[in-house]
Amino acid sequence: MTDSGSPVRQVSADIKIFWNTILMIALWAIFTLLIALLFSSLYHSSASLCLTGLLEASLCSGRIFAVVLFKVTLKIV
Repeated sequence: MTDSGSPVRQVSADIKIFWNTILMIALWAIFTLLIALLFSSLYHSSASLCLTGLLEASLCSGRIFAVVLFKVTLKIV
């Protein structure tokens, strides 16, 4: 039976993946907010905020994040 790596390396890799994921979500959230503010200032519509959030979330990380972001934007609006 072979080991894929030492536990220290595995934990280090898991922490790196975790922080990269957190960083990417934060960056996409900021990017989404900037685009939503741009559309909101152009069209003065709360629907543009939700649609922009859905578009960015679907591009970012898939369906689950899109649903969560959509619910959050609905609560904000």
